[in-house]
Amino acid sequence: MEITDKNKGCMELLQQLTICDLVSEKVFQKPFEEFKAHGDDHIICVIEDVSRSKIVATGSVFIENKFVRSCGKAGHIKDVVVDSSSRGMQLGKKAIGFLAEHARSMGCYKVSAAVCISTYLVDYHMLLNRSLELSNNIATTFMSSMKNASDWVTFPYDARFARAVVFGVPIGGHLFMEGLLLVVILFLLSQKSYKPPKRLLTSKEIDELCDEWVPESLIPPIEAEMEKEPPELESAAGPHTIIDGKDVVNFALAIYLGLMGHEKLLESCTTALGKYGVGLCGQFYGTIARIAKRSRYCRLSTLEKVKQDNKRAKKLRRYIVVESVYQNSSQIAPLDEIIRVKKKYRFRVLLDESNSFGVLGESGRGQTEHYKVPIDKVDIITAAMGHVLASEGGFCTGSNRVIDHQVLKEQIVFVVTSKR
Repeated sequence: MEITDKNKGCMELLQQLTICDLVSEKVFQKPFEEFKAHGDDHIICVIEDVSRSKIVATGSVFIENKFVRSCGKAGHIKDVVVDSSSRGMQLGKKAIGFLAEHARSMGCYKVSAAVCISTYLVDYHMLLNRSLELSNNIATTFMSSMKNASDWVTFPYDARFARAVVFGVPIGGHLFMEGLLLVVILFLLSQKSYKPPKRLLTSKEIDELCDEWVPESLIPPIEAEMEKEPPELESAAGPHTIIDGKDVVNFALAIYLGLMGHEKLLESCTTALGKYGVGLCGQFYGTIARIAKRSRYCRLSTLEKVKQDNKRAKKLRRYIVVESVYQNSSQIAPLDEIIRVKKKYRFRVLLDESNSFGVLGESGRGQTEHYKVPIDKVDIITAAMGHVLASEGGFCTGSNRVIDHQVLKEQIVFVVTSKR
């Protein structure tokens, strides 16, 4: 601040902060000289609008000497005000920043500030003050810790025995530390490394370890709240069934025509069993049906690519095993396209009609009727009788040549199952 700032509206600006009477230049000069005599311990900063030759912001900082904190210093920022016509331009922030930096350069461990942002006094820089005090406290603590660490490190150098004279040879502090480290290294090198005993376990010890070993459970233990009684089926399985005394709809069946439990079907089965009896050869046909069900549906383009890329395929018997209707996705296999690929690459087709027999086609004859493909174009047709027909077992059919070959090759199966 300069003496000429009075004529630039300095006193009028302070009137926006608090009560401030206008004084003459002679009266103003006396306190100005007293402030100036304090030097860096009490400074006043101003911000001037040069275009108008007007002071638009001002503030002061007073450095207080204290007995606390090792006779430290504390800074007090006071009388900070921004002209009403120049607010919103961060002028107050700049003034406080300049004053706080000056207090920090003077070695203050704390800086406090109170400024005017409107027509009343508020401590809106309290957060800044706390951060400044915290940073000073952290710096003081850090320097104290570094000094303590330095004292411990330099202790061997400053100790009385660190400058001893042995046989007329002066021993310095660094030589003492190096000698001590050398002794420690030699001591560690002289120690034998630990080696586990090489003695093998006796049979008795092995048996004892095996008896004490308890394998961990593969599944978590079943607690009382996890136990639940399964529902009890109280009637025959059918479209409607009774479970725990309740009549429910059975969605777990694949009997699409609802023939299970039909009176005429039960009567016909009873008559057939009384006349023909029961054989033991159903396992063979069921195996064929299961093989067909496990086959995956693949795109015909992929099938043709495998045939073209595989040179060994020309020398092998090739089969296309396909389900007519896939049970998991309800997709219908494109039988007409499959027959086209069969003719082109001379495949044999094995078709499982477990889910299409009695469902597809105008009369329920299956997929061949649905796609109007002659049945003799398919080499082998299999189907399980537990779906539409609501029965047990299955059937496997084809041309006379295929059936004769099948019976001839599988006579051993018939003999084995009949002996069981």
